[in-house]
Amino acid sequence: MIGDREAHVAGGAGGPLALLRTGAAAAARDDREAAESAYRAAAAAGHPDHTANAWFNLGTLYQRHGDATMAVTAYRVAIGLRHPQFSPKAAVNLGYVLFTELGDIAGARTAFAAAIASGHPVQARLAADNLAAMEQIAAADHLEPLDDGVNVADGRGPGRLKFRIWRRPEE
Repeated sequence: MIGDREAHVAGGAGGPLALLRTGAAAAARDDREAAESAYRAAAAAGHPDHTANAWFNLGTLYQRHGDATMAVTAYRVAIGLRHPQFSPKAAVNLGYVLFTELGDIAGARTAFAAAIASGHPVQARLAADNLAAMEQIAAADHLEPLDDGVNVADGRGPGRLKFRIWRRPEE
């Protein structure tokens, strides 16, 4: 049984779990400043599980608000914490941001490879699918996508795969 102090640190009022929930609520209402503050406070608490979660959430917050550089930094911190759940998720998202936002194919390959190597039952497969999609897209750079809004990092689509329809540019 954990004591009052441990309960407070893990999830009580002001603990990292409560801060994560506060950050999620702020992010849901699109209050970036409040979400960032709550996630950073949760990360600073140093809890073995919640710190990685906080850095992952910071990455998604920055990514959603178009700050690719900050997203990359946050995802790399989350990966470095070697958490069995959040590090592979961060690696998949990092690969996506590096490829789609920064055009860093080599960095994206490395990130997806890290997620694959994690052996995570969901993220490793998603990373492999994203890597294959990225290689297909990179190889088809001479073609013009008909639907440029495809999110290759989202494995929740029909058949869990995303694809693009390509055409040759009209000359």
